[in-house]
Amino acid sequence: MMKKVGITFILVIVAAIAGYMVFTSFQEEDYYVKIVDEGVEPIDAPPEATNRNYETLGITENGDSDTIEFRGMKKLRMGAYLTVTMRNGEAKTYQEVNASDVPEEIKNELDEQS
Repeated sequence: MMKKVGITFILVIVAAIAGYMVFTSFQEEDYYVKIVDEGVEPIDAPPEATNRNYETLGITENGDSDTIEFRGMKKLRMGAYLTVTMRNGEAKTYQEVNASDVPEEIKNELDEQS
């Protein structure tokens, strides 16, 4: 009887850990960023490629900030505000937004880097 309880307990713990790992791997967070440079042409890009690598300050709605790295499919407009969706430290999508859609406090902080 004790053996079954012990095995059941271990299985519950393993399932909880696995469930937590799966749950956190699907969490996404949106960051506001501002394009303040022309980005860097990827080393592995063919000569006809127009994509660029960007590294810039990103700020969440909660005010958490981090350095965000992502690849733009083209050279992005200087001064453009974007939301970049991050999952597990990787940029999944980005989308340009109007400056008026960026919360004022976040916009002010992003503007300080230009």
